[in-house]
Amino acid sequence: MNVQCAYDFFRDQGSIVAGVFALIAGCIAYIGAVRAAQQQVAAVSKQTDAVRQQNRDFRNESPRRLAQSGIAATKLLSSVLEIIKDDVTKLKQLLDQPQYSSVNTLVPTNYRQLIYKPPLNTVWNDLGACGTLVISNYIRLDATISQFARTEVYAVNMIRNELQIITNIIDALNRELESDVTRHHDVLRQLGQ
Repeated sequence: MNVQCAYDFFRDQGSIVAGVFALIAGCIAYIGAVRAAQQQVAAVSKQTDAVRQQNRDFRNESPRRLAQSGIAATKLLSSVLEIIKDDVTKLKQLLDQPQYSSVNTLVPTNYRQLIYKPPLNTVWNDLGACGTLVISNYIRLDATISQFARTEVYAVNMIRNELQIITNIIDALNRELESDVTRHHDVLRQLGQ
């Protein structure tokens, strides 16, 4: 009976040992599964963050590009206005000569063609990047200069008045362009550029 008891004891112990090993293996498998799940969650979270960042970048890219185009357009239009203003200044200087001191004095017919302006289609795309006041005032300036060139009245007083109107439109346009530049810079600043 000793042998039988010893056999039964060791057999029961073997079952217990096997059960303990099975329990340990189950715990190891559980811990491994939990760690794998945590790694998957971390990877999915990282991918989700990357997708969110891409979406923010895509959402910000269009306004960023528009703001940059707007800044370039306002610089171009400012240089065009500077050329026109220089031509107006030169024409005013011609009219300030002593021979044109009388109010009813006539000037040469080519004086009305001395103000250069680019064709509207040349600056149209740049105007599209600006605000509505810039667009409407530039179209008004373009029409005023075209009318100035076509008018066949050559009296000094009349030309001086028309040049003042052109100067006023240019000054208003420059203020609006400054406002547009500020608006575009604010957009870039908000987007972190």
